Amino acid sequence: MIYIKDSWLEVNFEEPHNVLSWALIGGGWKEQVDCVLWHRVKDEDLTLEVDPIDYFYKSLLYKKESRNGVGFLTSVSLENYSEVILEKQI
Repeated sequence: MIYIKDSWLEVNFEEPHNVLSWALIGGGWKEQVDCVLWHRVKDEDLTLEVDPIDYFYKSLLYKKESRNGVGFLTSVSLENYSEVILEKQI
């Protein structure tokens, strides 16, 4: 399922996945991930004094969620995402 709310885009998996990513949060090889999160930021959100990882975690805590996933920060509009579904052929 894909959800957009406020400055967040969430992709929730029906079952956990192993992922390899360059994500800010949970990057590299991670096993049993149940979601991928994108958080939209503006220039004024991430000044030179702000640690991007701390910013992401504080934003996630403000959202009152703790997830086993990977997370990205982006400045692009989240409403214009594309969904691609791959199906296994039997």
